[in-house]
Amino acid sequence: MPATIEEITALFANARQEWNTAEETVKAAEQICGDAVIPSVKEFRYAGRRLIDAFEALEGGDLPKANGFLQDAVFNCHCARHDAIDVSVAIIASNLSVAIKKIGYRNILNA
Repeated sequence: MPATIEEITALFANARQEWNTAEETVKAAEQICGDAVIPSVKEFRYAGRRLIDAFEALEGGDLPKANGFLQDAVFNCHCARHDAIDVSVAIIASNLSVAIKKIGYRNILNA
C-alpha cells in the first residue's frame, strides 16, 4: 500500500523524536568517555543524509521512496543511540576493572 502524506508527516515527527533522544544519549556518552563517540556521529551523518533524500523524494512526489528514507533515518538514530550506550558501558566496565585491581572490592564497597 502506498504511503500517504499523513504517514510521511508522522515519520518526520518520529525521526525528530528519535534524533533528539539519540542526541541526548550521545551527549551523556561523551561526558562519560571524555571524547566524541565517532560511531554515533557517523550514524547521525547517515540519518541526516536520509532526511535530505526524503525531502528530495517528496519534491519529486515519490511518497513510498520518501517513506523508506525516513524509516532508514529513524533506524540510523537508533543505531547512534545504541553505539553511544555500547561505548559508555565499555568505558564504565573498564574503569571499574581498573578500580578493582588498584584499590580492591572491599575499599570500593566501603566507599
